[in-house]
Amino acid sequence: MQYSSIKKYNVNRQTITELGKFTLLWNIFEKEYFDKKCKACKVKNYKYPISKNLEKKCNEFINVLHSYLGTCKNTINREIIKETLFDNSDEYHVEIENVLKNDCFGQDLIIGTVFILLRIRNNLFHGIKQCLTINNQLQLFNSANIVLNTLIEKRGVYGK
Repeated sequence: MQYSSIKKYNVNRQTITELGKFTLLWNIFEKEYFDKKCKACKVKNYKYPISKNLEKKCNEFINVLHSYLGTCKNTINREIIKETLFDNSDEYHVEIENVLKNDCFGQDLIIGTVFILLRIRNNLFHGIKQCLTINNQLQLFNSANIVLNTLIEKRGVYGK
């Protein structure tokens, strides 16, 4: 790694790779699903392609998120969601809560997962910067990348 300002935060190569993948996959996803402008209202109203494989990847991502947050489906409530993922201005806490409690499937599971991915993306680019702990999020980004890649494959877009 040749960037000394990154080096001083001890961000490992694998984390940098997963962050790079996340950025690229999110850009492809946002372009193909939302014409380059992903907003919460669009996430809520989009009809996603559904498959057992995609649902499995979403559930695996949610499990990794629980592990990262130190929560489990039985401890999730709106206050924890506000503290860990969202601020008070977010209007989609119900969808997130249902996904984190494993109380949904199909469209609802995918919508809730995409809301979380959108929040991770927004936190990464607009939120509080915590480079010192970014290595702790390696598994989270790896799992998020699998979900995004699966969504892109389901849509059947490859550089169109």
